[in-house]
Amino acid sequence: MPDKSGYRNEEMRMRKLFLTAICILCSHWLWSGEIWVSSKGNDLNDGTRQSPKATLTAALRQAREWRRTEDDRVQGGITVYMEGGMYALYEPVFIRPEDSGTPDSPTVICAVDGAHPVISGGVAVTGWKRGCNHPAIPEKLKQKIW
Repeated sequence: MPDKSGYRNEEMRMRKLFLTAICILCSHWLWSGEIWVSSKGNDLNDGTRQSPKATLTAALRQAREWRRTEDDRVQGGITVYMEGGMYALYEPVFIRPEDSGTPDSPTVICAVDGAHPVISGGVAVTGWKRGCNHPAIPEKLKQKIW
């Protein structure tokens, strides 16, 4: 009759080996970098969930810096999470080809689950008035001009 304790030891070693292999294979997800952006954030913040950046431009700048310095956080890719809110642009957002990352370390920009971030370069125009008193404009057109 075979020794049951030897069989159990072998089974435990196989389980440990299997769990170790799974941990190593999945560890790249644990090393991925996260940069958080909130309309209530500040670009001087470090970009964590508790201390988010205020603009997508600042988040991309941080991701570029991580890649340039070969920071460990780029190993599994970089995810820029944008919380809900209005993000007014005062300058263009430049997304360069290198901002995509690599197949093994992509850069992903996404909304937080359930959030609806709006990136807008629009400017509100106020003070519109109907009518025009310019003498060169015919009287019947003056009330159709804003």
